[in-house]
Amino acid sequence: MPSGDPGRAFAAWRERQSRGSAFWRLPPPERERFRAAFNEQFESAIRSTDTRLLDDAWRIGFADGWRYGAAVQSGEAYRRGYAEGFDAGVGRRRRSPAPYAYERAYNQAYALVRRVVAHGASGDRERPPHR
Repeated sequence: MPSGDPGRAFAAWRERQSRGSAFWRLPPPERERFRAAFNEQFESAIRSTDTRLLDDAWRIGFADGWRYGAAVQSGEAYRRGYAEGFDAGVGRRRRSPAPYAYERAYNQAYALVRRVVAHGASGDRERPPHR
């Protein structure tokens, strides 16, 4: 009959939840309440689990399944890491003054070029040269 450590199981489950999941959207007191309920029900849930399919898989060569599972977990970890990195980059960009600074510098440079073109390249920007 299977048994396990509810704290370790919860930690593993929580690590697999994306930051946008329902769990992470809960306020901290509700997350703690969820964790407590998880721990209370974990042992009975594990004991009621039918492991015959796992036992059958092990008998027919689960070693290949472990390699496949490791590859799937690796791919999932890569996607999760990529998504977290992308979200962090978007967040930094959103908080950055760069768009404002770029737009301001661009507009100033564009105005200068327009004045130079309009008044000639003589450097006399106060009044246009006589023609």
